[in-house]
Amino acid sequence: IQLLSTGADSANYVESFLANASRLADPDAIRVYKVERKEGDRLGVIYGDYPSRMAASKALQQLPPQLKAYGPYPRQVRRLRN
Repeated sequence: IQLLSTGADSANYVESFLANASRLADPDAIRVYKVERKEGDRLGVIYGDYPSRMAASKALQQLPPQLKAYGPYPRQVRRLRN
C-alpha cells in the first residue's frame, strides 16, 4: 500500500511521517524507497506486503484514518536485484 510519495528534498517530512505511522500501524511493515528520476528523486512510503491487489485493498480499508490522509492505494513495488 502506497502511503506517501514526495520529493527526496522532503526527507525531514518523511521521517516525521514515519514516526507517526509507526505509532499507528505495525512499524515492521513500513518501508521507504527511493526512485531516481531525471526531474528529481522521489521518496515513497509503503505499508505491508500482500499476495494480491484484493488483499491489499482489504488491508487499506483497515488503516487508521490518519494514514489515509494522502490517499493511499494498492501498488506493486518491484524489488531491486543486485
